[in-house]
Amino acid sequence: MYASPQQPIQSKVYFIEDYLAMLSEDADKLLEKLVRQLGDEILTGYTANTSRHSLTSFLPSDEDFSPT
Repeated sequence: MYASPQQPIQSKVYFIEDYLAMLSEDADKLLEKLVRQLGDEILTGYTANTSRHSLTSFLPSDEDFSPT
């Protein structure tokens, strides 16, 4: 019994499908990691800006001490 000509083609198709599935999983993992990092950077920057702004809004300014 000999292998049919379809045999190598089918094994290549399965290999390509497995390879594409692996690439897709890796891309999903990378995207999740990048989204998480970007979200952390945005939240850290927002927190730093709002905390600095809120602290300075409670402090007296030079105008509060100017003679009227």
